[in-house]
Amino acid sequence: MNTHSTAIDSSNHRVLSGHTGMVNSVAFGACGGSVLASGSDDRTLRLWDPATGQPIGDPLTGHTAAVNSVAFGTTTERESLLASGSHDRTLRLWDPATGQPICAPLTGHTGPVWSVAFGVDADGRPILAGGSGDKTIRLWDPTTGQQIGKPLTGHTDAVTALAFGTGADGRLVLASGSDDKSVRLWDPTTGQRIGARLTVHTGPVWSVAFGVDADGAPILASGSAERTMRFWDPATGQPTGAPLTGHTGSVWSLAFGVDTRGRPLLASGSNDKTVQLWDPVTRQPIGAPLTGHAATVWSVAFGSVDGDLLLADSSVDIHIRTLTRR
Repeated sequence: MNTHSTAIDSSNHRVLSGHTGMVNSVAFGACGGSVLASGSDDRTLRLWDPATGQPIGDPLTGHTAAVNSVAFGTTTERESLLASGSHDRTLRLWDPATGQPICAPLTGHTGPVWSVAFGVDADGRPILAGGSGDKTIRLWDPTTGQQIGKPLTGHTDAVTALAFGTGADGRLVLASGSDDKSVRLWDPTTGQRIGARLTVHTGPVWSVAFGVDADGAPILASGSAERTMRFWDPATGQPTGAPLTGHTGSVWSLAFGVDTRGRPLLASGSNDKTVQLWDPVTRQPIGAPLTGHAATVWSVAFGSVDGDLLLADSSVDIHIRTLTRR
């Protein structure tokens, strides 16, 4: 048996309650220390102190429909930003230090905004991406709030997942997952597609995430309604290895992390109400599924506080688990 795959203790965890609707998205960021953001069907965002599990300030209000996605990024001056995407078809930018909106809502999408993601190009300029039910991706300069170029088109159904990562040549790459059962790769600096559609999945793709393999080379993971996850080589667009199986429901969320010993981890959340940890090098599950949720696990995210590795996973409420090597 692979001892690495059974050597994590997640029993130390707390539950964060406060939202009055499903918590669709969680993300860790830095703002004078580690902070956790959450977005909910109750139309609000909340900020939390992950060390104590206590809310920071009042809920962030402004969206007129469910908040589907949240992500942390920075301005060109490296000031912390929080972005949110909503069923009201807009993105919003917030100052996480004050909880105040930074500018007017970012508009243009004609469908729900299902996913938001931040990246930084080769010149150090931040980029904000939004993926929508209108089948397109839009890019913005988060420092100015101005849209960059034209919408990225190519998907034939809702764009439900976005992630920025690094291509084989070190350039910034944007990955998108869609209800059309495919993954696409894009050059966000030109708006051009990279290669053909990645089409191994037999169900809608609801999550994408970038990580690294055993050699430090970039890898892309995708999670689907067909209950599986796939790994891809972003340099070639080819799947690598067999599907990861184990969930008994759709895979809604994925996140890569690194443990306190420098080993990579992958977390997946599913509508089977569980979270599973994986070793992305061996492609094996790490221990038994993590339980405690009463409904679909919509989002997973890794963070750290005082050197401890944390996993946040959300459903009706939010669980923060401290992950410790045995």
